[in-house]
Amino acid sequence: MRATGLTRLHFLESAADLCRPVFMRTVRKDLTYACREDRNCVIDKRQRNRCQYCRYQKCLSCGMKREAVQEERQRTKERGENEVESTSSTQAEMPIDRILEAELRVEPKAEELEVTAFTMPSRAPPTPAPPVHRLPVQFAQVKPADLTMPAEKDPVTNICQAADRQLHQLVEWAKHIPHFTELPLEDRMVLLKAGWNELLIAAFSHRSVAVKDGIVLATGLVVQRHSAHSAGVGAIFDRVLTELVAKMRELRMDRTELGCLRAIVLFNPEARGLRCAAQVEALREW
Repeated sequence: MRATGLTRLHFLESAADLCRPVFMRTVRKDLTYACREDRNCVIDKRQRNRCQYCRYQKCLSCGMKREAVQEERQRTKERGENEVESTSSTQAEMPIDRILEAELRVEPKAEELEVTAFTMPSRAPPTPAPPVHRLPVQFAQVKPADLTMPAEKDPVTNICQAADRQLHQLVEWAKHIPHFTELPLEDRMVLLKAGWNELLIAAFSHRSVAVKDGIVLATGLVVQRHSAHSAGVGAIFDRVLTELVAKMRELRMDRTELGCLRAIVLFNPEARGLRCAAQVEALREW
């Protein structure tokens, strides 16, 4: 009898662990679900994302109370279980292999890049470095007249192609990050608008770890350090080289780790205008 009671208690605790994230999101956002089958889907650690309706019903069958959500969240924080739950559910909720697949899908292979350098003649004295996230804007402000390259390599065309390619790649990449397309379209747009600069900087910084004093754009165009200084963007350029490229090189960051870093940047629950901030926060924690 005692063994049966303990077994049932263990079952309820395990079921609660499976249900807790979706239950909290459902209550906070007053979400509703529909089952595509017969409302009797198997909900276990491997298939818990298969049907949100049945997962929520399992929460109710385990005795979870809607009014206790906030209290449960506070107790979880106090016990320090949030980190444990996040770690144990990472592979199930945010599969690492799919994050790596998203990176490999959009990032050109090194052998496919036709690496080309360009130079910029001197212009006005450099100004103090703006925040690192302003780098894409700084490069966008460089005038065509500031660039010199052989005639067969039109710099303006190359830079425009790089910018266009990287923005398209960014959208394609986000589509393949687990659970991103499950968010409302408005929230997806908010997240991309809020994080595009940091996401692009992380991508071309990692692409540049094998290059000395330079940054490699998506087309293979290399912006050299001396050229950036000549164009008046040397200070911010140096910050990227020292704070990002050098650190990634030192840590030997691989593509999987880059993908995880960019996924954390993408799922920013503090982005202005989000409708489902709690859901985004849960995705970042996973």
